[in-house]
Amino acid sequence: MASIRFVTVVTLAAFLSAGLVQPALAGPPADPTPAPSPLRASIDRVAAQTVPQAIPARRSGDVRKQMMGGGGGGGGMMLMSLVLTAATLAGTYYMVKETKKSTDAAGQTR
Repeated sequence: MASIRFVTVVTLAAFLSAGLVQPALAGPPADPTPAPSPLRASIDRVAAQTVPQAIPARRSGDVRKQMMGGGGGGGGMMLMSLVLTAATLAGTYYMVKETKKSTDAAGQTR
């Protein structure tokens, strides 16, 4: 029983401290503006020479329907995840309880 508590405490400590740890071997910050390369200069030159082509206009109704997808799901998905989490915890509790019963029964028959 003491080893179960120890493993539980260590696991919880690992999960809670994961966000607090910083990289141990972090180097100096990278230069945010790298030197321009000849390839980049060539790309910029060609891009400046090209003539922008007109993009055909779409009707806003079509785009709005495409962006909506299924019409929501944020609250429903949250509820579904909570229900599934509760069902998973209940199933785990039941399996641990049944395993303990079978282990106790096996120990008494010897």
